[in-house]
Amino acid sequence: MATEKNSFHASTILTNAASKRQELAKCHVRFDFFQLYDYHESIVKLFNDFICFNQGELAQFNFLAGEFHKPLKDELRKEVINTEVLRNHFENLTEKISKLTAEAFNSNCQTIEQYFIDRSKNPPRFCVKANKDGRVFDIFRPNPEYFSLTYSYKDNTGCESVVDTGKYYICNNVPKAIQNEEYNNPRIDCIKVRRRIRDDGTFENENDWYDCWQSNSSSETNEIKRPHKSSCYKSTLIIPITLLRNKLDDSFRSHFRIPKLNNQMEISRAIYGFFCIDHVEPNYFNEDLDVKAGYIFADIMSLYIITGLMFTEYSGSYNRVKEMIGYKEENTDV
Repeated sequence: MATEKNSFHASTILTNAASKRQELAKCHVRFDFFQLYDYHESIVKLFNDFICFNQGELAQFNFLAGEFHKPLKDELRKEVINTEVLRNHFENLTEKISKLTAEAFNSNCQTIEQYFIDRSKNPPRFCVKANKDGRVFDIFRPNPEYFSLTYSYKDNTGCESVVDTGKYYICNNVPKAIQNEEYNNPRIDCIKVRRRIRDDGTFENENDWYDCWQSNSSSETNEIKRPHKSSCYKSTLIIPITLLRNKLDDSFRSHFRIPKLNNQMEISRAIYGFFCIDHVEPNYFNEDLDVKAGYIFADIMSLYIITGLMFTEYSGSYNRVKEMIGYKEENTDV
């Protein structure tokens, strides 16, 4: 340690410095303690409200889904089945399950916003994407800012990483990752990004970044949309919606077609979707905290998806009716 040369005696300097450090330490500890206490109290309250809300919401969701499912089974028990009546019950059940799920997700996203409050003047965005037969598409987005795309999970680095590993994906600097050829997304012109980005990972003009995001069009109206700036994110966190982390009974696995993980294809089939959070600023996420919080939200939301599937795709009655009326799912490609 270097000796400080001044008019004060060394022992006096050390004594004063030690005293000052102690005073500052006392104030610092006191400040940090109360600040930490307030933070912990707010987080505990947030998750308490979150669990309390979902306790009632899930009970109601299960009851209502069962009520909408009953007419379908009742019609199937009749000696003479009215196909049109059956179709109406089928479509009503499908629509109601979708509506109930969207309402639950919307309410929960408002809670998730509270978790991130005061971190930035701009709130993060949330969406839930489905993973079906290797294709990814939105099933819930609170504020749609562009026409939803359908693409292979392999076209999105984040989704591909989640499917390959069964774990979360985080990128706190998307432009820099693209510059290093470590990130792809069908919404972004990565070649344009690498042409415009500077060596330090920034852009001469922020509009250069927005301009790298693709316009897309509606298959119904052919309307072309430029992406809103709030959808041109620089930080992204993706959490798998799955039961992979749970110890499951073989009969449960069989009914819900959840494989034991022996190969890559089985991991893909065990991931129902992705809970995605993104933000326009780089370095937005705290990996240690936000990943854990993200899993809490994703795991709870997975219960709505599983419950909905119990009364639809994993219901024998539902699939029997689906075949009888010749129902075909809408093409989700844009």
